[in-house]
Amino acid sequence: MRILVVFLVTMLSTVQSGDHIPRVLTGNWSVGMPYDLGQPVGLDANQEKKIKGLNVHISGGYIEVCGKSIPVKSVSVETLSAKQFLERFNFSPVQVGLRGLRVTEVIINKYHSTNTCGDFEDPGSHLFVSAGAVVMETGNDYFPLKRR
Repeated sequence: MRILVVFLVTMLSTVQSGDHIPRVLTGNWSVGMPYDLGQPVGLDANQEKKIKGLNVHISGGYIEVCGKSIPVKSVSVETLSAKQFLERFNFSPVQVGLRGLRVTEVIINKYHSTNTCGDFEDPGSHLFVSAGAVVMETGNDYFPLKRR
């Protein structure tokens, strides 16, 4: 009982936003090849190479990536229509494998990025979920995630 109380207090103090990481995102993920959208990206070839094949572990309280554990300090979850996605990101969600009428955008630690893996934001902190697909955005590059 005492361990459960300590765990709950720790979890409540870690996530400060009203939203929580959607359960579908928790677990171990492998990062695939970036989608070619024909638009400028913020990563160079060396950074892309470093991200491809990364393993990302997402839990309710931490993201583990590049051998480090990053506490979750805030979570924002928003559901977008395909039209809203297009207006916000200037490409169709279908171009990055997101299908269906709605896409869920999840931003973890929006104002608390630690650049754990180098010169770019923490991989796994900006995610999109739709029917059967999870996509990660890092440095304006979009990568499919596959469950390990």
